[in-house]
Formats: sequence, C-alpha cells, structure tokens
Amino acid sequence: MNDMRAVNWSFKKCGNNLGGMTAPCMDPVYIGIRDDASIRREVEILKDAGFNTLMIEGLRRLMLYEHEGKSAEVRATIAHAVRIAHEAGLRVFHHSTCSLAGQTLDGLSPAELSMLSIDGETGKYAHIDCWNGWYLWCLNNPDFKRTYYRLAKQLVEETRVDGMMTDEVYFRSGWRDCVCPHCLTKFGGPIPEVDFNRPEWLAWIRFRLRSVGDFYEGLRAAIGGIPLMGCKNDEPNPFHSQLYGENNDERMRGTSILFTEIGDRKLKENWQRAVSNCMAYQGLGNHWKVPVAIFGISNTEDIEFTYGLRMAHGGRPWVGGSALMKRSLSPEDNLSDVPGDVEEWKRLFRWEDRYWKRLQNSTRPAASAALLLSASTRDQHDCEKGGFVKEYHGWNKALTEAHIPFAVITEDELTPVSLAPYSVLIVPQSVCLPDIDLSGYKGKIIATGESGTRDACGKRRSVPLFKHCRPLHEFDVSAILSLPAPLHVKDAPSSLLIRPVWSADGMLVHLVNCGEPVRNPLILEVENGIEAKIFSPDFPEEFPLSFSSGRIVVPAERIKTYSVIHIRTE
Repeated sequence: MNDMRAVNWSFKKCGNNLGGMTAPCMDPVYIGIRDDASIRREVEILKDAGFNTLMIEGLRRLMLYEHEGKSAEVRATIAHAVRIAHEAGLRVFHHSTCSLAGQTLDGLSPAELSMLSIDGETGKYAHIDCWNGWYLWCLNNPDFKRTYYRLAKQLVEETRVDGMMTDEVYFRSGWRDCVCPHCLTKFGGPIPEVDFNRPEWLAWIRFRLRSVGDFYEGLRAAIGGIPLMGCKNDEPNPFHSQLYGENNDERMRGTSILFTEIGDRKLKENWQRAVSNCMAYQGLGNHWKVPVAIFGISNTEDIEFTYGLRMAHGGRPWVGGSALMKRSLSPEDNLSDVPGDVEEWKRLFRWEDRYWKRLQNSTRPAASAALLLSASTRDQHDCEKGGFVKEYHGWNKALTEAHIPFAVITEDELTPVSLAPYSVLIVPQSVCLPDIDLSGYKGKIIATGESGTRDACGKRRSVPLFKHCRPLHEFDVSAILSLPAPLHVKDAPSSLLIRPVWSADGMLVHLVNCGEPVRNPLILEVENGIEAKIFSPDFPEEFPLSFSSGRIVVPAERIKTYSVIHIRTE
C-alpha cells in the first residue's frame, strides 16, 4: 500500500435524506445504489485521474443495517460496486464506523441496549453531543464484539473489498466511559477517582487504551490479512488517549496502515500545526514500517499545496473533493463531480509517475537531530496541564523555521544504537519515560521541564533520569545550527518548508512554499554531493542546479508551490 492514491467514493442513492445532518457521511438511510452506468462513469473518471484506491463512503454503520434487517442487501450492493471497480483495476476499502450506535434509543431491543456504554459520571447510557448527538456501543461488551466481528467478516468475504478503514473505535464520552459490568470485570475493580498521582487512576487509563487495542486485534483476526486502517488524526494528543482511550501504539496491534488528517479549512494559515502532526506520523510510519495515509481537503487551486505537504512527510494521499471546504463529508460529494479537482490530481499523479522510482520508499529524514514523541507522557501525564503538547509543538516549530533537519522518534528508539545517527536528542517536557540508559550515547541531550521525573506508568522517580533540564518554552536552536548535519540551509524564509530525506543514491529535499513567493536564491550546503537537480509538478522537465564545493544554489524562480531537489552523493 505504499503506492496508495485513495479517494472517497459513494455509489448509494441519497434522495433528500441528507438535509439537516451535520455528519451526512454517517447517513442512516439506505435506499439502494446508483445505476451501473453512473457507477462505471465515476470509476473510469477516477481511474483516468490516477487514483488506485476507492474508499467507500456513506455505508459505515454495520450495526444499523443489521438492526434494520438490511445487512445482506447492503453487502450485495457493495459487492456489485466492488466488482465494477475491480474490473477497472482499482482497489476498494470499506470505511466503517464502530462505537457510534445511533442518535436515538428508539427501537433498540433489550439485547441491543445491553451492548451500550455506561457513563460513570451520569450512570446513564454514554452520550456525546457532537455530530447532532450519538449513543455509544461498548467495545468490551462480548455480544457487541461478536456481532461486529461477524458483520465485518461477512462484509470482507462477500464483497471482496481489498481493505477496511474502521473508524470511531473509542470511549468517546470521556474518562468515565465505560462502567458497564463487562468493563469493570475486565479492569478488575470499580472506576477510581480522577487523580494522576494515584496508580489506580493511571491503570484505568491504560486499561481503556488496551481495550481499544484488543478490539482492533480481534477485528484483525476476524477479517484476515487484508490491510486494516484505524483513525487517529493528531499526534501527540493526550486528550484522545486519556479521555477517549485511543492511541496509535495499541491500535497498531491490529492495523497495518497509519492515518492522519490535514483537513483544516484554513490550512495555509495553520500549516505549522499541520506539519508538526505530519512529522510525528512520518516518525511513527518509519518506526513501524507501515504506510501513512493522510486525508486532506482543499480548494482546487490549493490541491498541489496539500499534496506537497503529504509528500514532504512520506505520506500517501487520501483525497476529498473541494466541496468539503463548504460542508461536512457527504455521500453526495464525489470528486468525479468536480472536473477541476479531477484534472489537478491527474496532473499531479502523472508527474508522480515520472519520478516514482526516486520518490518511493524515501521517507526517512536526512537529519542529525532527533525530537522525541513520548507516548508515556502523552498517555499518563495529566492532559489538562498542557505543557507537554506545547513544548513538543514549540520545538517542532523552532526546528522547522530554522530549517534544521530533524526526525521524530519514539521511546523504543531511546537506545545508543538507534540514536547513533543523531548528534542531538531533544526531550521536550517528557515527564513520563521508561527506564532507559543513554550513557553510551555520544551526542548532546536537550531535556526540558520535568522530563524523566516519572516512570512510564506515571510514578514519580526518586532520582530523575536527567541531571539538568532546560526551562520550558526556551526554544533556543542556536547551538544546534553549528552541529554537523547532512544538510545546512542558508538564508531561507521561515515560511518555506524544507524536508530532506535519504534516497537510494543520496538525498531528496522537499520544498513546500507555505507563504509568499520566494524572492531570493536558496543556498544549501551538503557533504559528499556530486550532482543536484530540481523537479516539480510545475516544470515540464527537471533542471540542473549550480553545485560547487558542496554548495547548491537554487534560483528563486525554481521554487514554486512544491518542488523536490535530488542530490546525488558519492
């Protein structure tokens, strides 16, 4: 799936049933599918544009169709559409929801009601207000799990989909979701009081995270070896892991593709936050050696910008049409209905085809600085304090704006061997950390705040891991600039995103212009380089660059929305 080019695809009839729904992608009404001619037309348009993976939208709610007695009919229509896509040589993923039970309890049987989550704060069925309000299934309820796994297995076997994206696998109503008998028995006691200094409370948080991992692991066993993607669209996000019970570490026990989003409708204003998240997922993808699918939306004129952000971080595009800039994801919004979007993606994918041999598998940052993403702190340190996230994003922003190449690493990589390529390790407010021994690491360590004062389970250490920690929010990178690095950038605007990665014969340097047009030449310094060329979707051909004594000069007119410099080394 490293070559994934995915796009939302809906073939269902919508009628007039979408009015007033804030989340029509979870539309509960099934009234059939479109005629074969319409489905084939959409498939051929998307294939011609260069997409190779269709993500089925509008039919997410497996449990609902079972409740309505329509499961077999829905599976048969999905199978019919999948056959049409397969005849055209395209892969198909089914996008399903898990925890979202319904917006009302009307009509649910006693057996179905017994599968719902119980909120320990209210003592009632767990409920969330977002998306017009939803009740929630309990992930630990054995009857729910058996039913869901059976429906997923039947879906895969009968429709022949090539993969699944199973969304909303969490305890969404908050810390006290769920206190049903199954959850409390599995946990081994009553729910503790909220107190991050109590090991019982931290164990409760870990239990909910583990329950999500258990669900994905069971789903993997049910559907077999096809690709499975979960949803987690922000890293690091303690609110997701602590309040909702979901993290990538547990989810990867069952899934085989990572997922995130750059779905901000003001992405050009907020690009720094987006690329910080993308850097985290690039690090996680490299750690687990799996593809990263990045969903994004944009106006037609900004498609290349969102494409460049994905490519600069080793991500593969999952595409939504420009209609999504105005409303929530809807079964009515197929990209094939927007000719301008189709033509732009066709242009970009044809360019990608020309250079794919260079681009593929080049995802590991060419960097001598490592920035730690601490899973233990994300999951076990009080999320309402907020310092960890601010510190992580602050260092990410400082390094990016100073054009210092860096890699995001995980706690598993805190070993002298894994850290050997890096001359500096940055540990940003990583309060909770596992027991590590970095005495053999030869580089510089910059730890900040309370880093290393608690263990991986949140227990305060008698002796902190680090003797000296810098104050929070002092993102001084001046000392890092002078350290040896694979690439040094001279006098580039801070709004020019520069992401170098190792390639088979040297280095690729991704350039994404996130601000005003670049006015002055870009100067790069690299060791052992012998040749440099620049290529872009906006150039008809690649262009050689001036290269002398390790210095590369990139003319300003060659820096467009998205460009890539290919540097061959000895």
